[in-house]
Amino acid sequence: MYKCYLLGKNIKNSRSGEIYRELSEKDNIDFLYENADMNPEEIPKFVRFIKETGARGFNVTAPYKSEIIKYLDDMSEAVNVLNAANTVINKNGKFVGYNTDVYGAQRAYENFLRIGKTLILGRGGAARALIYAFKDFDLTLYVRDSSQNDMLLKIKPDLNFIYDLKNCDFANVINATSVGFNEDRAIITKKFDSQKTAVDIIYTPERTLFLSEMEKQGVEIKNGYDMLYYQAVEAYKLYKGEDND
Repeated sequence: MYKCYLLGKNIKNSRSGEIYRELSEKDNIDFLYENADMNPEEIPKFVRFIKETGARGFNVTAPYKSEIIKYLDDMSEAVNVLNAANTVINKNGKFVGYNTDVYGAQRAYENFLRIGKTLILGRGGAARALIYAFKDFDLTLYVRDSSQNDMLLKIKPDLNFIYDLKNCDFANVINATSVGFNEDRAIITKKFDSQKTAVDIIYTPERTLFLSEMEKQGVEIKNGYDMLYYQAVEAYKLYKGEDND
């Protein structure tokens, strides 16, 4: 039996479990996957639990993708660059961290985004994975301050930054923040002049206010479910022992 978990906060609506059930049923594998919804101070106890019970590993979602780094014994190149892990494999009591969000982002959006300037809203773990996945694109990050710019430039040295959304234009806009998650809020509600696509990494609800407003204005939209699905497919391979980065 594979025993795995999802570590995060406020994750009762996560659909990761259903994806792993679908994948394991196809393989006829006994695969147990449970949510580990907790506060930061509970993480050390959770880590000990994984090691003591011999669980295969766990996925990590917001807000712990960077917090979990200090518990790792080894990590993939992507985790080292992004300072964010979303999958941890327990290898005989040693924790190895991976970032399958990069693969998930590539599979979900590489044939959806248009040629042109791309704006990413946010700078957390998901935003960093998107920067890494599409580092050959002309990317601009909308941030509130410059406190993490040096770290982000290590991912993509020619990354652009803006601090307000006036007098600019983009072909693609990606919301990589939690704004809109189970709430009727959006950072942007008016399309840019050249905008062709809008992506929201949120998948609950399926159409956030951001996506709904963009669709009304003729923009093609895509939510975060495919990114979730494909990163889970890659993590599932890791759980089975197929070590890919």
